[in-house]
Amino acid sequence: MDKQTVKVVAKEFYKYLDNEKGAAHNTMRAYRSDIEDFVRFIEKSPTETIDHNTIRSYIVEVYKDLKKSSLARKVSAIKVFFKFMKKKGYSDENTALIIRSPRIEKHLPKFYTIDEMFHFLDFLPKEGWLNIRNRAIFELMYSSGMRASEALSLDREDLHLEGMWARVMGKGGKERIVPFGEKAKEALEAYLELAGKTEKFNANKALFINFRGKRLTYRGLLSIM
Repeated sequence: MDKQTVKVVAKEFYKYLDNEKGAAHNTMRAYRSDIEDFVRFIEKSPTETIDHNTIRSYIVEVYKDLKKSSLARKVSAIKVFFKFMKKKGYSDENTALIIRSPRIEKHLPKFYTIDEMFHFLDFLPKEGWLNIRNRAIFELMYSSGMRASEALSLDREDLHLEGMWARVMGKGGKERIVPFGEKAKEALEAYLELAGKTEKFNANKALFINFRGKRLTYRGLLSIM
């Protein structure tokens, strides 16, 4: 999707917001302001193609100056906008679906900001099944909002790659289904392909294992970070 298309659809989107019945006026006004801000960002962007990486870059750009609630609203506005774009036939998919309102500080150590998390994912080593495992864990946690303890407690049978969801056992033994995005799916597929070739992996039901073939622990996860 190119910049010009986004700008054209944005004008249609503003009209849609103005005519939306039953919606809170302040919410619609905030959504319009958020999309106007996003359009200004992509106009300054050197790339002509607008995709999920563009949206991520935008989130990083605005993160430091916003409260968490304001950032969440911006992400919500972008999702509604790209859903509108798909509905009108300008796009085959909702590019923004894999972008989640960041919840990193709640589930990872406090010294990780959203900006640092993106850079962390970008610069993780890409060779060897343990490094591929690390990427899969963090992509999954970022995409789904899972707690570290929830991700580490997953068994292989809890993962549904095709449907892009996982069965998670939360606090109090309450089970729930947690969706994740395309980037997490790709990272998990790469990990499972490599790890599946090792005897240690196949001898354990755990999804994420350490180099000894045992379930990865929280302490082990912290050592990666």
